[in-house]
Amino acid sequence: MKKIQGFTLIEIIIVVAIIGILAAIAIPTYQGYVRSSSEKACLQETKAYANNTFYLLNDPKSDSKPKRPTISACSEITDASIWSLNTADKTIIGIPKYSGAKKSQCDLSISPSCTLVP
Repeated sequence: MKKIQGFTLIEIIIVVAIIGILAAIAIPTYQGYVRSSSEKACLQETKAYANNTFYLLNDPKSDSKPKRPTISACSEITDASIWSLNTADKTIIGIPKYSGAKKSQCDLSISPSCTLVP
């Protein structure tokens, strides 16, 4: 009679437990990397738009507004008050697509300086 070979129940339980432990460690780390990369990509897009806007605001020969960037990392870039003549608030805000990520804020008062804000 042939002996049937296979895995025992205890071996399968041990493998499932090891996979569960690895997943419990890996998933939060992966989510942190996704959040961080989303913040940095949106900051990069917002900074590029802020540089272009700063140049057009300070160029005496230019009357045009900057073209809206092709947004891929940010869900929205807001600059509503920049083009008003009587405003002192020269701020551009980029909102990342990832829900838990920090916003990107660029201040155009002296030069485009961008930071991440909660």
